[in-house]
Amino acid sequence: MTSNILPDAITPREPRGDMTTEPKPDKPSLRLHYLDGLRGLTALYILFFHLWCDLSFKPQLRLAGEPMPTWLQAATAWAGYGLFSVGIFMVLSGYCLMLPVVRSDGRLRGGVTGYLKRRAWRILPPYFAALGLSLLVIALVGAGSGQSLGYMWDKAMNGFTWEGVLAHLLLVHNWSEAQASTISAPLWSVATEWQIYFLFPALLLPLWRRIGIAAAVAVGFGVGLAPVVLFDGWLAWAAPWYVGFFALGMAAAVWEFAPGRGLVKLTTSQLKLTSGSLWLLIVLAATARSFGLLAVPQPVFHLLIALATPCLLMYCTRLSLEGRGGTSVVMRLLESPPVLALGAFSYSLYLVHAPLQGVSWLLVDKLPVTADVQLLLFAPLTVVLSLLCARGFYLWAERPFVQMQSSTKVKRMDQHSDVPFQTRVQEVAAGAAVGWIPAVAFGAQVRRAVYRKLLARVGDGTAISTSVEFLNARRIELGKRVRIDSNVRLDARGHNNRIVIADEATLASGVVLQTLQGGSIEVGEQAYIGPYSCLSGPGTLSIGRDCLIAAHAEICGAPRLEADPAQPGTTAPGIVIEDDCWIGHDVTIVAGVRIGRGSIVGAGAVVTGDIPAYAIAAGAPARVLGSYRTDTPEVAVQVAGSSGASPWRRIEAELDRTLILLESLDRDFGSLLIPVVRVKLLHNALKFIHRALGVETVTVLLAAAEKNALQVHASVGLEQEVAEGICIRNGRGIAGRIAASRQPLVVDDLSRMEIESPILRDRGLQHLAGVPLLSDGRVIGVFHIGSIARRFDMHDCRQMVTISRRLARLVESSVPLTVDLAVPRPRTQSPAFRCPALQS
Repeated sequence: MTSNILPDAITPREPRGDMTTEPKPDKPSLRLHYLDGLRGLTALYILFFHLWCDLSFKPQLRLAGEPMPTWLQAATAWAGYGLFSVGIFMVLSGYCLMLPVVRSDGRLRGGVTGYLKRRAWRILPPYFAALGLSLLVIALVGAGSGQSLGYMWDKAMNGFTWEGVLAHLLLVHNWSEAQASTISAPLWSVATEWQIYFLFPALLLPLWRRIGIAAAVAVGFGVGLAPVVLFDGWLAWAAPWYVGFFALGMAAAVWEFAPGRGLVKLTTSQLKLTSGSLWLLIVLAATARSFGLLAVPQPVFHLLIALATPCLLMYCTRLSLEGRGGTSVVMRLLESPPVLALGAFSYSLYLVHAPLQGVSWLLVDKLPVTADVQLLLFAPLTVVLSLLCARGFYLWAERPFVQMQSSTKVKRMDQHSDVPFQTRVQEVAAGAAVGWIPAVAFGAQVRRAVYRKLLARVGDGTAISTSVEFLNARRIELGKRVRIDSNVRLDARGHNNRIVIADEATLASGVVLQTLQGGSIEVGEQAYIGPYSCLSGPGTLSIGRDCLIAAHAEICGAPRLEADPAQPGTTAPGIVIEDDCWIGHDVTIVAGVRIGRGSIVGAGAVVTGDIPAYAIAAGAPARVLGSYRTDTPEVAVQVAGSSGASPWRRIEAELDRTLILLESLDRDFGSLLIPVVRVKLLHNALKFIHRALGVETVTVLLAAAEKNALQVHASVGLEQEVAEGICIRNGRGIAGRIAASRQPLVVDDLSRMEIESPILRDRGLQHLAGVPLLSDGRVIGVFHIGSIARRFDMHDCRQMVTISRRLARLVESSVPLTVDLAVPRPRTQSPAFRCPALQS
């Protein structure tokens, strides 16, 4: 089991005896936000590539016949590889279309007919609208201009014939070299992708089902390369080898979600190394070619893109599923608010930017400036004009069809409501004004001040991150010290709907809370809802205090008629999750379910019925595998009389109670369930310490032997460190120094210390005390507490050493027996901390 306090790590093991599980039904939809970011950046790069084409040094492409200046050639060389980046779209297409297939036992939802209807509804309306726009611009601008408007535009005008228009309407213009890049050059790849859509169910899927994904990839490249190889380059202008690219995207989805026999699932580190190496090789090859160091042929770039893109998709998906997207620079870029906003209309940007380049040439040519200044103005003018027009085109010609062809679930999520128009304008204006400001620029404080004017309540200390969307904000209440991460959506639209987030609760990135007709959502104090989880429904959804819900959970409440004929038409509570429950990764909870206090639901479970208190459930549908008690006679005797003791004494008694309970569970269940329960009991113990001492943070880090580092294993107050898998190098930072020196440490001023974790740095703590966790003389981890106002002294350190022995017993099974992080030469002490000499 992974060392992680969050319930992403709760994976149900095979039950013994007659505890068999039924086949799991179709999984809930998987939303990978980084895919939108990747689409957006790729479309933007292709825009830059087409600008480079018009700015290139070829004399026939110039406005006045002059070659592009040498300095401008060097400055724009990086943009000359857009032809190869089209392959990224093809791999993405294969990956996205294959994902629902591999997650639903190889079936196409709605069959082949339904699949083709969905593809047509998604692709064709914007395509035809862009085609009409291009023809209109050609008719109004190009035909009467009497001059060259640049390389892209000159080629476009060659297709202004009946034959060219008909070929574009039938999406077969890519079959003719003369017609492929006319009217609007980027449209050739839309035709190629449209034709590949038919090969997906007719050829590639049957090959995968009957022979394997390797056969589908091989045949895909064979079919794509055959006309080029056998007929002396025929169809090379249409890039038919993209059939193989599409198949590689399919292979990435299969390898990640259903590897089958013969495919070894790569670790996250292996995916990172492979993807990074391939993309670095692409950069080096492009650099060598741009500066004339090496004549790298075009097929090499196509091959590298075909291999690097699937690896990147698998790596980013793995990080998303593990809830560790924030640990990767690439993921932070792809899921940043501006990039996601760009990704939303990337298809529209790809479709309409070409005719707008001709308009930009015409506008620049009218300016009374020199040719060099025209060159400098052309690119930024085209970019701004393309982005603005593409956004408008998306709202007019793309988004309506996306919404109309969405599933029933998405339609419910986007329902219209009775939110006043003025209120909605204020919400949108607030998001546009302050939603993008980073936290380092006081964004959290500015947003809190602005949203207090909109929301029903925003408590002190609440932190709202970037790109958070509030709908019907007057029906949303946020308690004190609530943390809302980026790309969260809170939608309280509907009559008398309400969303209430209690004090110190956390909503991780990508969470969606959606109330439907007459619904309400209540999230209890110190509850945690993991990345990309979705809570929705017209009924009442109640999440209790101290609950932890892992990434990609789907909790959907709905009204249910009671069987009592005396009260017809009444509705039962949608879903109730009582206090202190743990809900694992990718869990689905349906309407009418009540999960009792302290229960644990394993990853991937589908909960269709009530679960009693302190139960451990797993499977699809979920079944109770066992339960644990917290009121054993031994525990009662152990903690008797401790209620009036000092905080440290009460903490010792609580940890003793926890250890007794752990031993009892070990006797009852053995190794089948104990790893899951051990992590939960540790978290409960840290919560008790947090409340007893009144500190801001309580954290346990454990040794990650293969990295020679400490990984945040459990925390109250720094839960984001756990979610992002923060690691501290041994000997570095505060925790690393404690482990390396085997000595306690007291920090009086954190602002003067070297801090490895940016999350800890941003927490606003002033004081911190930490001690090593020892097991049989080995350093297996670090335990530290942090505070804003409370100073720690030698007495606190002595007490922490005492309770650290008990904590070590709770976590020792999570660390290999050979691990010892201590080193013989500790780092030099900084005057910012004191290291008291204690007798252990």
